[in-house]
Amino acid sequence: MNHPMHFDKVKPNTSVLDMRALLDAPAGKHGFLEAKDGHLYFEDGTRARFIGFNLATRSNTPTHETAEKLSERFASLGVNVVRLHAADARIGDEPCSWSSCREAPLLDYESGTTRKFHPAGLDRYDYLVYCLKKKGIYMQVDLHVARAFLKGDGLSSDLPDCLKSYGMVNETLIDLQKEYARNLLTHVNPYTGLSLLEEPAVMCVQINNEDSVIKERQKTPETAPYEKELQENFGQFLLENTAPGKPSKRPGALKGNAHSRRRRTPKRVRSGWWTAPLSSPPATLSAPGRRTETLPAHRRFPRRAMRTGWISASK
Repeated sequence: MNHPMHFDKVKPNTSVLDMRALLDAPAGKHGFLEAKDGHLYFEDGTRARFIGFNLATRSNTPTHETAEKLSERFASLGVNVVRLHAADARIGDEPCSWSSCREAPLLDYESGTTRKFHPAGLDRYDYLVYCLKKKGIYMQVDLHVARAFLKGDGLSSDLPDCLKSYGMVNETLIDLQKEYARNLLTHVNPYTGLSLLEEPAVMCVQINNEDSVIKERQKTPETAPYEKELQENFGQFLLENTAPGKPSKRPGALKGNAHSRRRRTPKRVRSGWWTAPLSSPPATLSAPGRRTETLPAHRRFPRRAMRTGWISASK
């Protein structure tokens, strides 16, 4: 016989499944976290182990009442770490969507800039941190995830959200990310009396979520200047790290490339993700089934280096 089961997403467990006794509240009582000999330890030598999940977008700024209920519920599940993820997402009106709530987003998008916090959103974020810490739940703080840079940030136009590659190259976008990190991490939480920078309940900080110079390259008229800059920097990287007519010191390697050895190079890179002719400058970058893009280079690349790493030799 089937018996329906109902799970209350807010009410804490009070049965034998109540795991609150496993948590060592408040979070941070043993000092900051550090890695040692392949394991995690707190400053006082206590071994650290974590189990948890994401708390994404609008869930980072719940009401005070909801923050209290959620932290109690999480503790009863034995959760001792929560990832505060994508709190920088743009505003949306649809509940449960990948967006920040309009009444209290962390970033004040409606002001025309993402360079300042929304007062109500920041207060809710602070109170959530306070509630989680009180219950013995640590936090991973994410910085750049879903932010949609706006013209009011000092740019020529609004940009799509979740841009990752251009923000690793363009100095203006890098400075905006640094400013956000500085403001968020040094802001003093009125409920804990500490900034996130001083808070031992912060397990770790992620600087850039799913960062890559290849993925998340949204090609629009607004991103065209950033794409051009990325291509030029990539071409310059090849020129500076590949000697003409000479194989690299380590067979099959490009100097400075983390994926230079064949055994560490992704299969799709080895099989021709990027290809470039050995002659006829300027060289071009192309990928199977993808548009060809100009590489500002006027020299031949070593055949051995072309086979592995960032580029592979076309026949």
